[in-house]
Amino acid sequence: MSDKAANIQQLVSKPVINRKIVGYNRDFLESYRPNKSTYLSDDNRARLHALGAVPAGTQPAGTYARKILDRLLIDLSWNSSRLEGNTYTLLDTKHLIEFGKEAEGKNRIEAQMILNHKEKLREAIGTFVRGQHARKEALKFLDDWSAENLPSKEREEFIEVAEAELLALHEGNFARYRIRPSEYEAWQKVWNRGRFN
Repeated sequence: MSDKAANIQQLVSKPVINRKIVGYNRDFLESYRPNKSTYLSDDNRARLHALGAVPAGTQPAGTYARKILDRLLIDLSWNSSRLEGNTYTLLDTKHLIEFGKEAEGKNRIEAQMILNHKEKLREAIGTFVRGQHARKEALKFLDDWSAENLPSKEREEFIEVAEAELLALHEGNFARYRIRPSEYEAWQKVWNRGRFN
């Protein structure tokens, strides 16, 4: 935070009774002309425009959902590892999962612990698909699988992420779970058959 921003934060954090009473700067307000003048500088407007811009071109279906699921995976891995005493920060965890970059000054075992959580999710989804389980079996399968493979304090969040991953599984992303095309196609027939039951 800049010094100027810190000063403003300090001023507005004071109780109202301790703040200096000020009025409006009428000249400032009256000098504004819609569509002709601006309150913000050109640099600030350009920066805000860039921050709010949507990437050019169309994005593949499921891109937004993928970002949400990636965020859930990071949160799951970080929270689960933290419960086990891991000292990685949320940002360290994000860098490890997204870029494979281990945090400096941290024990390599902590990085492996986080990556193990990611691997568990991959394993559960792959097992579900290869077993050609139907849609209605998903929750029971994930419940049973997590009971066998995870500590109880991690199960609920893991099941939530795994369910979302199953629902977002499509031809463009099944390979990340080490699923062969033939396995995916066979599972899709079973999965889609139970879609409207």
